[in-house]
Amino acid sequence: MDELKKENAQYWFENDPKRQSERPEGAVEPELWTNVDGDGDHQLYNFDAVPYESLMLGVREVLHVNISPDGKKRDNGYCWTVGLPKTTDLQFAFSRDGRHYTRAPQEAIKSSGWGSGKWDTGYLSAMGGICVIKDERLWFYYSALRGDAEMRGEKTGKVPMQKQGMYYNGAIGAATLRRDGFCGMVADGNGEIVTRPLTFTGSHLFVNAECLYGEVKAEIVDGAGQVVPGYSAADCRELKYVDRTKAELVFGNGASGTRALPKGDGLRIRFKLHCATLYSFWVSPSDRGESRGYVAAGGPAYKGLKDI
Repeated sequence: MDELKKENAQYWFENDPKRQSERPEGAVEPELWTNVDGDGDHQLYNFDAVPYESLMLGVREVLHVNISPDGKKRDNGYCWTVGLPKTTDLQFAFSRDGRHYTRAPQEAIKSSGWGSGKWDTGYLSAMGGICVIKDERLWFYYSALRGDAEMRGEKTGKVPMQKQGMYYNGAIGAATLRRDGFCGMVADGNGEIVTRPLTFTGSHLFVNAECLYGEVKAEIVDGAGQVVPGYSAADCRELKYVDRTKAELVFGNGASGTRALPKGDGLRIRFKLHCATLYSFWVSPSDRGESRGYVAAGGPAYKGLKDI
């Protein structure tokens, strides 16, 4: 077991020449985990992750050590002298194995920044559970600081950390996002999306889509790309002129003629969009549309860790 842990371990290591002899093989400095753009002014400050649907949703707290107008780096020492919080922003990341994460290209929640005088001037930190689900929206609660220039170092001298102006005027805020609204496949006109081969046990196909000025349909195809009889786009009752986070795509005519999804390995779903955005899809065991996926920090509609 110890060898397995060692083989799969990944290390952070302080970039201190005096400790190079202690450096584990394969270790990297923390700044290299985020500084892929070569700016040299930001580092990974904190990372939280939680199961959400079929993946791990992560939020990276990124510390920006920007140069101030007077040429000083905005590190702890300098923030103390001016009574303002360090600058951290929050950024999404996603993983399917809990180890390798793909970061979103932009910050999810940005601080207002020095000089704004707002409650979220800096030091943004996400809650451990990252988000809750309420009214089909994701609610991201996070803390932030405004600071207090009147409590800057030259006035207070050496005082305990909790009495330094850089940690004054804390507050909690919330940012919301459409459920599964991290990204979407957009068709300005007509478009198609074909999934990879799937194996599913449910019988009801649900989508999260916006088609206020268009429609979304689907068909089931086999490994050769041929439509499974009875599951063509013509057999699918389209989703039309709506914006819904949970809508069933039904095959068949009328309630009595609806057909459960076919069984088998290697089937694909071909979505046909017209002036629409598809955010997500899933196969549910019932027409209630439960995804059986994880629900992050939960919400009023859930009694446990999963949507069941």
